Formats: sequence, C-alpha cells, structure tokens
Amino acid sequence: MSTPAGDFINWAGVANVALGFVSRGRIPPVSVAGVYTYMGVVLVPFFWLWTLLPINHPSLTYANYLGSYSTPAFFLNLFLKTPLFIADMGAGLLVMKLVRTMTGSETKDRLAFLAWFANPFNIYWINIDGAVDVIPTAIVLLAIYLALKDRSFLSGLSLAIGGILRIFPFLTFPFLLCSPRDRNVRSITYLLLGFLLVPIIALTALYVSKAGSLEALALIPSGSYGGGGQPWLLDFLGTSSFNFDKYAPPVAGPDVKSAIVILILQLLVCVRFWKKPTGPHLVTASILALFIGSLAYAGDPRHFMWVSPLLTVSLAINPNEVWVFLLTFVSAFGVTYPFGPSTPLLGTFLGGIFFGAEAIYLLKINQENIQINAVDSRPVSLRI
Repeated sequence: MSTPAGDFINWAGVANVALGFVSRGRIPPVSVAGVYTYMGVVLVPFFWLWTLLPINHPSLTYANYLGSYSTPAFFLNLFLKTPLFIADMGAGLLVMKLVRTMTGSETKDRLAFLAWFANPFNIYWINIDGAVDVIPTAIVLLAIYLALKDRSFLSGLSLAIGGILRIFPFLTFPFLLCSPRDRNVRSITYLLLGFLLVPIIALTALYVSKAGSLEALALIPSGSYGGGGQPWLLDFLGTSSFNFDKYAPPVAGPDVKSAIVILILQLLVCVRFWKKPTGPHLVTASILALFIGSLAYAGDPRHFMWVSPLLTVSLAINPNEVWVFLLTFVSAFGVTYPFGPSTPLLGTFLGGIFFGAEAIYLLKINQENIQINAVDSRPVSLRI
C-alpha cells in the first residue's frame, strides 16, 4: 500500500472540510468542492475514524508530511482506501453476476473474476493511486445488473446515486433507457421515476438546508461560485469543438462540444439500429463515445476505471477477443505509469494506441449489435 499523494490527498482534503459540516449537523454546501463535494461525504466516516486515532494529525494543508512513510500518513492511507477496497470487491462480484446472468456459465464468470482482480490497471489505480472513481463505477454496475433483472426503479435509483457522486452516470442514463426488454413502457417509466427521485430529494435537501440551489449548481462550471467552481466541466464535454460558423464574418458562430455531438450520434444509432440492446453494451458505448469525443481530458487513463469492468465482462463472454482487451489496458497503464511522465514520446505513442483501442471497442460494439439485429434467431451476446 503506497503513501497517500497526488489526487488522493485532494480527496482527503474534501473529506476533512465535509466532516466539519457533518459534525455540526449540516449538509456540506456545494461551495466546498463543487461536483466533488458529495464523494467527499462518502469518505467522511473513514476520515473521521482516522481523526479518532491516538496519533498526531498534521494539517492537510502541509502535503509534504504525507510524502513520507509517517504513522499519520500510513493510517490515513489505510482508512481512506477502505471504501475503495469495498467498492473494488463489489465491482468484481457484480462483474461475475453480469456474466453469469448473460451466459449462465460458471467458467466464464470465473474468467471475469480473474480478469478483474488480476488486472494490473485496476490494482494500480485502485489500490496504489487510490482512484475513488471505483465507488460510483460499482454503483453503476449495480444499476446495470438491476436493469437486467428487470428491477427498473432500483436501477434508475442506483444510476442517479452514482451521478451525484461522479457526473458521468448522468450522461449514460439516456442510453440505459433503451435497455428495458422490448422497450416496455412500464419498465421505462419505473427507470425514469427511480432516476428522477434522487436529484429531486437532493435538490430539496440542499434548498431547505441552504447548502445550495439550482443557481449555485449552474455556476459551478463557470468557476464563479465560492471554492466549488470547476470550469473544467465544460472542457470535459470536449477538448476540441465543432464551430459551424467559424469563417463567417463578422462574428463566429457558437462552438458545439465534440463529446456532445458524438454522444448524441451514438444514442441515435442505439435507438435506430440496436433492436435488442443490453445494459452493459449501452453503457459501455456511452462512456467510450464520451472518451473519444473528449480526447485526452475525459480519456485520461484514471477515468478509464469507469469502463474497465464493462470490458472485463466483454472479455469473459468472448475470450478470443483478448487481444483488444490487452491492447487497451496495457496502453492505458503505460500512458501514465511508468512511461508517460518519464518518456513523453513513448507516452504519446501509447496514448495513441489507447484511444485507438477505445475506438476499436466502440466499432465492435456497434457492429455486433447491428449484425445481431440482422438475424432475429441469433441470441443477444456481448461479443465485441
């Protein structure tokens, strides 16, 4: 277990501030850390346990002490990574359940177990770097599993909870709407009700407690709301953009973020051509489309944790596609560690392979679903 550093320390800082509000019986306002605030709340109980230890508790504003193997650093690392370990175990079990539900094969769900827990990418980012993204990722996996079990209300509820913690599940929701069997109106209605219930309760709680409002949330991307401003949110939707009126004088037309365009196009393809969509495929396609549209920003290997378990499901169901699985994860791992920072040229090369592998996966997912639809007698699979 490594000494806490980097982004993990930022999360410890958010948990520290959030604990101050929770200990006074208040809901932490969105100004604490914007869209990061309520992930920090999840970490609060574990951070609180660290503060109860009979050891020194140096200020988190002095990050250099955490760079050493001190007693406070060791226990902070241990306590704050406990929820990540729990989410890691939960994600692995859900990957197995998804495979078993879709194939009925014990052999394939064991392969899924091995592919998840023995994957160096997962081991590094979850257990060493401390990628908290594994928590909402596990919740989204639960939403997909519940959708396969036709528990639509609970599926929508789970997906929305994941979205409160990390924004990407909100972008996958329109895709999951396509997943209920035969697009049953009842299932879609329950999925929608479950999904809307969470933000309604959250917004009501924020308003009543004066912890936030719709205006405060709307100001987060502009960076103008207290300490919670995050202007990167707009860049997250595409580091490049399409300007439909770029050369028209005297005023250039509006920019349209590339990720939004690609997400909408992918959704239209799913609705129009995927006659028998499955939750795992739909969510995988949505996240890969987001990565490709956002290029290097949302496609950071750290964020690839979101789709890692879904590609593990794909591998378990169709093992002869192991080449694209290995290509994706080896390049993702190499972009940042150990080659990315020390050898930029090799890191750039691996980054190109990484995004290329993502595009291959997305193409295979679309191709397979369209081919399935061409022959009604073929069973729905997750082969990519």
